Amino acid sequence: MAEPASITAALLANPEGFAEAVKTLAEARGVEIENMKKAIQALSQVRHLVKDMVTEHAMIINISDREVNWYTYNDLTPVKLTTTFTSFMGPYCVVTVHCMGWGAMATYANNQSPGFTVQRNQVYVYDGKYLSLWFTNPYK
Repeated sequence: MAEPASITAALLANPEGFAEAVKTLAEARGVEIENMKKAIQALSQVRHLVKDMVTEHAMIINISDREVNWYTYNDLTPVKLTTTFTSFMGPYCVVTVHCMGWGAMATYANNQSPGFTVQRNQVYVYDGKYLSLWFTNPYK
């Protein structure tokens, strides 16, 4: 049985396979997606961006029409009021989030609860309400 990282690497190297995976993901969330074409374009950007992704960052793909400012904290930070680690994300865009430290991070859309736990070197999909893990970066 193939390792998940090798499957992901194979999909990223195969434009047709990656496009099919993107379409399947977008269709699975179709009820929540306002503009399917723009969502698929945003997801497809990842194929090119993931190889250049900075180590220790997490990537978030927005497949919604919402603008979000992500506030990211180290998971061990006891009080999460504000941070300098913010990333603005427009509709149907891709951003990376990070903070000082190592291990898990907590990221908040517009610094509002509930927050989401994200791992470094992972790729997530934001549908305007929820943040879901899509895959682990096989190049890191």
